[in-house]
Amino acid sequence: MSSPSGPPDVSFRDDTNVTTRSAVTRSYASSSEGKNYQAEDAKFVPTLEAGSGNFQKRPYRFTFSANGGYDDNVYTSSNNEQGSFFTSASLGATLTLSNGRTSVLASLNAGGSYFFDRDDSFDPEISFNLDMSHVFSPKLRLDVSSYLSYQAEPQFALGSGQNRRSGNYFFGNVGFSLSHTLTRRFSMIYGYSVSGLYYEEGAVADLSNRIDQIFSLQLRYLIQPTISIVGEYRFGVVTYDSANRDSTSNYALGGVDFTLNRRLTASLRAGAQFRDSDDGGQETSPFVESTLSYKYGERSTLQWTNRYGFEESDQGFGSTRQTYRTGLTLNQQISSRITGNVGAYYTTSSYEGAFGDDEESVDFNLGLIYSVNRLLSLQTGYTYTRVYSDNSFREYDRNRIYLGATLSF
Repeated sequence: MSSPSGPPDVSFRDDTNVTTRSAVTRSYASSSEGKNYQAEDAKFVPTLEAGSGNFQKRPYRFTFSANGGYDDNVYTSSNNEQGSFFTSASLGATLTLSNGRTSVLASLNAGGSYFFDRDDSFDPEISFNLDMSHVFSPKLRLDVSSYLSYQAEPQFALGSGQNRRSGNYFFGNVGFSLSHTLTRRFSMIYGYSVSGLYYEEGAVADLSNRIDQIFSLQLRYLIQPTISIVGEYRFGVVTYDSANRDSTSNYALGGVDFTLNRRLTASLRAGAQFRDSDDGGQETSPFVESTLSYKYGERSTLQWTNRYGFEESDQGFGSTRQTYRTGLTLNQQISSRITGNVGAYYTTSSYEGAFGDDEESVDFNLGLIYSVNRLLSLQTGYTYTRVYSDNSFREYDRNRIYLGATLSF
């Protein structure tokens, strides 16, 4: 099992539409259905700073992590909870390159977890992350962001898929944004992204497997050196493999982006979402998303995100799901050798239609890293998950704890 901390940046990929990381600001990606891409496979391993490839002899880095721990509800069951000890291992590689025009940050993690007291004893844990930007001219910039994963555990920080174990699944997202500065104050951003969610289990696959696409256009006006007002239109298309649940969504949004200084940025979008689905008909909902990012120390950061709007239902046909999500992550440099990580994610969903069981979920994780030397670090972590539902069979709570080591070279 990977370290239970979840991604260092809060990122909601909530089942419908996605916009690339650079579509709102360089520090945060606005998303159409809460699907942003600041997701990384967190192992409590310090990562390289973007752009450092120009200033170090080796732009690549390799890590090997091994952990052992205990999970008190390995099936995320509402009754007859079963616990198991587990061991996990992963091999990671990071590449950081940068020059005057192009920057690349890529990371790959491959490994898995073995559970000693579970029927399906092995969980794969594979992820790939790529962020690339290229400046064609002072007025034209392209950003590409992608995240691919193959795993079994739910990802509350990403907000994609089921909120409980439902077998192995693949989640992938690739997004593009082209920023075009027209005048000193006025600019446009054209965006496109595509994501896929595919489960291996038959029943869940029939309900959930799909492709999401979104096209977006932002009009931005700089009213002050640190403040931009934004008007945005998004068009999303959801196509299911088997289920008759295809939908389209139109978004009319307005908002503001703040870059108060090099450490503090904030973004807000608010407006309406107009959804037309095969199983739910035409519906309208308010749509709001926001983010706050604060770097208050050399290796200490805080990020807080919020989102409200329609999402794809995970309970069955004919259900309309309105969801509010909020997430807070904190990375704290405690001392020269000790780093702490905290993540807290809360979701509440209201369902209407054939399946109307409202749900809430809480996922909290805490981790510590102790750097023994330049090559070796020790890590420990704890995760608590609780899902509340009108349907008692969908409720569960879960505690996980682990201890391990990471070798970096």
